[in-house]
Amino acid sequence: MSAAIDTVTIGSIEDRRLVLGNAQAGRVLSIGSNWTMLRIGIRFAFDDAGVNITGTPRFYFGLLASPSALMANGPLGGSTSHFLGYKVSTATWTRGTGPVRYAHTHVTNQMYVKRVGSTETFGTSGVNSHNESATPASIRSAVFLEITKGSPNFTLQVCINQASTGMVDVTKVMLSAAMEIGTLAGLDAYMDTVAGGSFSSLASATIAVDEATNGDLDSICVAWDRTTLLRVSDIVFTKMA
Repeated sequence: MSAAIDTVTIGSIEDRRLVLGNAQAGRVLSIGSNWTMLRIGIRFAFDDAGVNITGTPRFYFGLLASPSALMANGPLGGSTSHFLGYKVSTATWTRGTGPVRYAHTHVTNQMYVKRVGSTETFGTSGVNSHNESATPASIRSAVFLEITKGSPNFTLQVCINQASTGMVDVTKVMLSAAMEIGTLAGLDAYMDTVAGGSFSSLASATIAVDEATNGDLDSICVAWDRTTLLRVSDIVFTKMA
């Protein structure tokens, strides 16, 4: 397990990135769990392994209750405190070129997940493709996730890039502007325009959540369980309500 910081310059702008290899990271939100609707976003790229990534790699992005020392209670382990968010659990990530990227198709009903301990509960979701940059020296991808509290059902909806070719770098300006747009559909349309790809707001799903029992979702969490490195440029949030 490793976590480090590196620096890259893209478009004359220096980018200091969190680097995760079979590791996870969490950061407590400045607003804690004081929100009704929250949008979180991540800007990132993977290293190019030169081959397909097999063995069902796991990538999580979402909310976590009270990160512990060394993220011992994160979603990669068997003692997860309380995670709710987006998960990729495709058996094989297929390497593509033009640009170098990883493509995968979400397993039916395994895209939105709640994890407590080692038990995962999924929300209904369809089969959807996703492409992420494996050109970390010049192209960064983005994922946006909205979570709305309910009683007990929380609603989750993600916006991702489905384009297989023609990906362009998502800059910090693009990321910041997208996070301020009032609706996820509007965010989707904006990203289609500026990123030149095919972003899609996928269907939402609901999952029953009990914060009183399992812990308040007060932190943002990202986790990746392969040694091929994940390089995270930004993790941001907007309190929508």
